[in-house]
Amino acid sequence: MIRRIRTRRKRINSRTLSLRLVILAPFLVGVSAWWLYSQVIQPQPIYITADPEVAYFLSSLSVFKGSSYTFIDHPGTPVEIIGTLILGITYPFVGDFGNSFTLSHIAHPESFLLIVRSLLTLASICTMILLTRCAVDGKHWTDELVAVAVAVLFFGIHPGAFDSIVHWSHNSFSFPAGALLGLWMVLLVVDKRTKSMRRIAIFGFCLGILAAIQIYFATWIVGAVVALSAYFVLNRQGLKIGLMSSLSITLAAMAGFFFSTLPIVARYQDFISWIVRVASHQGRHGSGLPGFTSVKTATTNLITLWKDLPLLFVSIGAVVTLIGIMTLRQRISMRSNPGVWAIVLGLTLQIGTMCVLVIKHPGIIYMQAVAAIFPLLLAGAISLMQISMPKMIIAQRLIKFGLSIGIFFLFGLALVRAIYNHNIETRQVEFVVEDIHTFIDDLALDLGRDRKSLNTLWVYGMPSDCTALWYGNQYADNVFAEEISSICPRDLYFNLWEYKVGLVDGTSAPVDQSNWDIIVLNEAALIDFPELTTLGRVVELERRLGTFGKVVYLLPW
Repeated sequence: MIRRIRTRRKRINSRTLSLRLVILAPFLVGVSAWWLYSQVIQPQPIYITADPEVAYFLSSLSVFKGSSYTFIDHPGTPVEIIGTLILGITYPFVGDFGNSFTLSHIAHPESFLLIVRSLLTLASICTMILLTRCAVDGKHWTDELVAVAVAVLFFGIHPGAFDSIVHWSHNSFSFPAGALLGLWMVLLVVDKRTKSMRRIAIFGFCLGILAAIQIYFATWIVGAVVALSAYFVLNRQGLKIGLMSSLSITLAAMAGFFFSTLPIVARYQDFISWIVRVASHQGRHGSGLPGFTSVKTATTNLITLWKDLPLLFVSIGAVVTLIGIMTLRQRISMRSNPGVWAIVLGLTLQIGTMCVLVIKHPGIIYMQAVAAIFPLLLAGAISLMQISMPKMIIAQRLIKFGLSIGIFFLFGLALVRAIYNHNIETRQVEFVVEDIHTFIDDLALDLGRDRKSLNTLWVYGMPSDCTALWYGNQYADNVFAEEISSICPRDLYFNLWEYKVGLVDGTSAPVDQSNWDIIVLNEAALIDFPELTTLGRVVELERRLGTFGKVVYLLPW
């Protein structure tokens, strides 16, 4: 009899999973279509996302020249390690006759980027499938709908979600790694079986690796500590066991962070100095006044984020308010479902902590970490709704149906918008590049020289493969000067922050001591560095390059 019941349950679960995957299938096709369009049909030049893609690419490649990782700000070490492993796998297949392994990759960086971007997309698809399967319980068809809605919510609630899964960046791991570990945390806490310290420690170790990808991801550790502590308290196992679990997960996370950053252990002092500067100063990357932040700055940053991400903030506010109402209604019976209440508390505090950090260091891209974990908070709120309103089944189903349809609509809208923006950005850059080449060609004719003989300096953000390669070479300790100079002998990178030009031998020199015929820059650079106007005659074009403003040229006096 017991075997028959178990067999029947397995069949029901199998049918439920099959239905969920059928509903999910169109969204997986949508994500795959986005990858196909953005990476195969209309791929963008590498210079559009050189920061940080080319920096990570060359840092990963630098190992094959006997160098160590020098790109340590985030610290991003696991991203570099993954890149090095992938480059190593390509070793038997890469290299033209007469070309070294490194030169072959530098001459064709798009090959490496296609591989790692594809892996990000594949990992995101796997995360969607696991979220669909595990994030929401229930056997009614509205439960299947809302399970899929939770799995695809990330893409509909953040405007940069689709772009993130096709760009090789530390921030791009928010969904494929962050949401996956968030789901693991949910399953670990909600599971009514005895929680062994071994499982907790393994989970904590993985959280440490996640934090090594992007230090802001340490908020996952905050969420896990709070959730596990709350669970043990609500489950009447005592505060002592809760504190032990917190200590275990924290120590394991520290071990995971240290293990995954071993390749940069010699640069720990630089990394810690960067952390201290960011934490103790205002502005982007700690470039502003001393202090964590000010009320005025925090308010301004919050308003800016609100304008950029109204849907995300409204959604978070609505779900947290709903959780607060249900907490008041169920405060006496919270101990009957300790896992759900604990995970909701942990995720809420995790999202709150992440929002505070982003308000201190504003940027839409950093809010991807919030958007990646928010679907799990929504799933927790749905579980609480089922607990709090056991007799209002029809109302629950209507809410889940309406919520699912809304999220599906947002997904479709976001996909269309991502394709449209990708197309517009690509075309705009193509027009800018055409104008730049025309201007430089005309300059060469006026000077009576060959175009290839002109010494051209490019600044950050300008559309040039040479700019991207020289920029990335800075984060590889300039070990690829020989390879890049063979491709870009007279197109060099002008570092505005250091006011120096990177030379073909890997060294640098002050711009006023460099031999140049034209500097290609932008309107934003002139605003941030007004002293540039003393270097030469300013010529502006009407063509604009996104947020950088108009394209600008400096010609010698």
